[in-house]
Amino acid sequence: MNKEISPKNGANTFVSVIIPVYNDRERLAHCLGALNQQTYPHGQFEVVVVDNGSDESLEGMVASFPIARLVLEQKRSSFAARNSGIEAARGDILAFTDSDCIPFPDWIENGVRQLMSMPNQGVVSGCVEVFSKIPEKPTVYESYDMIFGFQQEFWAKDRKYGATANLFTHRQIIDDVGPFNANIKSTGDQEWCLRAVDHGYQLSYSQDACVKHPARASLKALVHKRLRLAGGNFDSRKSTHNQKEPFRIGKLFLRLLVPNFRSFSLVFSNQEIPSYGQKIIVFLLGVFLRVCTIYEHLRLSFGKTSRNL
Repeated sequence: MNKEISPKNGANTFVSVIIPVYNDRERLAHCLGALNQQTYPHGQFEVVVVDNGSDESLEGMVASFPIARLVLEQKRSSFAARNSGIEAARGDILAFTDSDCIPFPDWIENGVRQLMSMPNQGVVSGCVEVFSKIPEKPTVYESYDMIFGFQQEFWAKDRKYGATANLFTHRQIIDDVGPFNANIKSTGDQEWCLRAVDHGYQLSYSQDACVKHPARASLKALVHKRLRLAGGNFDSRKSTHNQKEPFRIGKLFLRLLVPNFRSFSLVFSNQEIPSYGQKIIVFLLGVFLRVCTIYEHLRLSFGKTSRNL
């Protein structure tokens, strides 16, 4: 059953943008610079930066942007940081992005418009445009991340969740559904979105509310992300007791053995990968990363702790 959220005039609604950050001062400055150029009326939004225990001081840099203020959260969890941002936020609408994202100038305007467009619209997952360092010559690792790093449209339409790199919701939905699970280190956005959908709220995708995100440019970065996501999925299932881990491991092995036709199609139809040789390498890279996922689930099944990467 759908919950009713009454549409309003989005331009008159105060918005809080929440950004967790850990040792990412330089990219945060670019993010705040982009938010300072938003078409949404200044004075009708704020940016709540949540320092998640950085080694470097962010106070002076954040203070140089009048739209932003700094909050501290010492518990090392991006979702604990987002929860602290929610507590400090003044807005009726909450918009989430990350310190390494660069919002388009009309990001807030378009996200709010879609969120307000339907009576039961509870969550909007926006486009994340992944870009390489040299646009005309992405590396194999960048090519993989540009295809698979943020599949926001597929996740929203097929899996009913979106990444907090680009997510909009109403404060009253947080009040109803509850905050993010701060006890899991990753995939807390997935868990929260599925919880919101289970409560009867609609989740949709917006191509117009867009942010840019740099592609991961090394095998190490891709492996770290895959291990972190595997740990988050494991911890989330463990907390909800919704599936026995041996069955999950079996499904992962099956996914590895059975050809992934969607991944194959996405790689070999991609016009930005110049040669078939590179396409094959990108596809095999995906197979290797699935092996990393299986390894991490096996490691965690034997009582090890998920990684904070």
